[in-house]
Amino acid sequence: MIFLKFTVDDIEPHFVRNDNKLPCKNHMYSYISFIIITRNKPSEEVINKIKNSNIVKHYMFGARGYSTVRLVCVTPSQYSIVANKYGKDISEHLNNMMLHNF
Repeated sequence: MIFLKFTVDDIEPHFVRNDNKLPCKNHMYSYISFIIITRNKPSEEVINKIKNSNIVKHYMFGARGYSTVRLVCVTPSQYSIVANKYGKDISEHLNNMMLHNF
């Protein structure tokens, strides 16, 4: 998936590490979250790629914290939410919003 490469190559270095080799001294964790809203439910291939996407980056073996990518795909017309392991908490929140607001 193209956005995962974009995340690793561009977003994480700039926003988490401020274009430095490591994040600041007191960094604990950063979440990079993507919520993709679709008109049609994604194919099984895309669903599997979303569920199996797993990007975690530890800095100095965790001494300077870590970053994770949380990925969620929402299809409101079908009340469908697909998330990777780290996006589960977002998906639960989105699910509650869809059930109570539609």
